[in-house]
Amino acid sequence: KDNLREHLRAHAGEVTRRKKYKCEHCGKTFHGISLLKIHIRVHTGERPFSCDFCSKGFPSVTALNKHRRIHTGEKPYACAECGMRFSLKGTLNRHTRIHTGIRPHKCPYCGKEFIQGGGLKAHLFHHTGMNGFKCSVCDKVFNRKARLDLHMKYLHLKEKPHVCEDCGKGFTRREDLTRHSVLHTGEKPFQCPTCHKRFAIKPSLKIHMVTHTKEEPRSCHECGRAFIRKDCLMRHMRKRHRDLLDRILLDEEDDRFAPTPVATPGGTASTEGGAKAGAPAGTVARILSEQALCESIRELLGLLVDEPTLKGFGYPDKPVDELLEAVIRRCGHSPASPDDYNYMDRLRENSKLLFTVVIDDNAVKTLLNNQTVDEVILHVLRLAKS
Repeated sequence: KDNLREHLRAHAGEVTRRKKYKCEHCGKTFHGISLLKIHIRVHTGERPFSCDFCSKGFPSVTALNKHRRIHTGEKPYACAECGMRFSLKGTLNRHTRIHTGIRPHKCPYCGKEFIQGGGLKAHLFHHTGMNGFKCSVCDKVFNRKARLDLHMKYLHLKEKPHVCEDCGKGFTRREDLTRHSVLHTGEKPFQCPTCHKRFAIKPSLKIHMVTHTKEEPRSCHECGRAFIRKDCLMRHMRKRHRDLLDRILLDEEDDRFAPTPVATPGGTASTEGGAKAGAPAGTVARILSEQALCESIRELLGLLVDEPTLKGFGYPDKPVDELLEAVIRRCGHSPASPDDYNYMDRLRENSKLLFTVVIDDNAVKTLLNNQTVDEVILHVLRLAKS
């Protein structure tokens, strides 16, 4: 009402000095008394407007109406570029920046840019350690309040609000229940055209089909049995000739992790990973630089995920770590948290999650048992190209 009055006065040519109303709790000021009253409910906890679907309370009618769209499914705001629809105009405005490339919020420490100011604020926590949200039980600090709330809810309170209708088992997260429900329904709509194996999600089928690329037959050194794929041979040796397999893997590990000399501009030899030549075998466990790893993951996502979905996540302009996390969330899983890993380790953990949980293919799991995540990514990309 206050804003409407000001708007009408502007049309009438009235020039009035807008009075400011100050909150006695936090000092924040407002240009209308009604706006101040709504704000004060943040401090008092008063939520007089209840949802007729779920009884959740809200401090204003506007907030209630926005919430009701969750239940009604109403999405009145459409993107002019891709047609994607949203329930809130603010969400649409943020989404359009994916198409325009505008990321107005830039980190002063590392230069990373963000679409939303909240994303930058949460990111700055990793540089400064300030403005975090501390758990009152275990003192762990989080960069977002939502993550603290989830931490409290699932770890300390051990709530399991999502219950399976078939067996009664409870889960802390809805995505865990969704993944569990497949055990009862058995639904696997995606079928491999070569071996007819079925999968619950399309990315699982795509990575599985890579295992059907032509390879030379591989023979077991111990019994002579032949296999068309290396992972089948490894599974056979692990089951039948465990001692021999351990010796072979030990020899391969010494060769695989030995630093590879690369000539540098100064004439000194260094390894691809940046270590000096002559370093002890086993010290170069990660073979890709940050740039090479990001490029490989971006290529992998382009291989596994259909183009419209990737573009909806901001591909190819969005940072690869955000793309990877978006794909994992879309498949019903939670990516590795920035609170637990640095940038490079988080990329590798989420890549491993993409392979072992989201893709869920035994052949790839076998590769991960014997190779680094970097090597598995390169292996899959090589097979896809061949």
